[in-house]
Amino acid sequence: MFAVARITDGTDVLFRKVTLEKKSAGGLRDVQTEIHSMDMNNKDIIKNRQVLLIDDVTTTVTSLNVGKHILLLAKAKLVVMFALAQTC
Repeated sequence: MFAVARITDGTDVLFRKVTLEKKSAGGLRDVQTEIHSMDMNNKDIIKNRQVLLIDDVTTTVTSLNVGKHILLLAKAKLVVMFALAQTC
């Protein structure tokens, strides 16, 4: 018998409340700016859960690192980061 994984779509849990200029276009790379630009909805669905955090394109990995930090503060058990592409 196989265990069935309980997968929850958390697409809208972590979001930007402030739009930032893209880092690849010269936007700020300041961690504090990133932290203050993000927020969470429905924190309870990630508590004690393993989370896959996906970004389409990363330049400095700052957004992914800040997102991971916020999710861990909300008691995610594990956060794995994945970017589809990286700019040079």
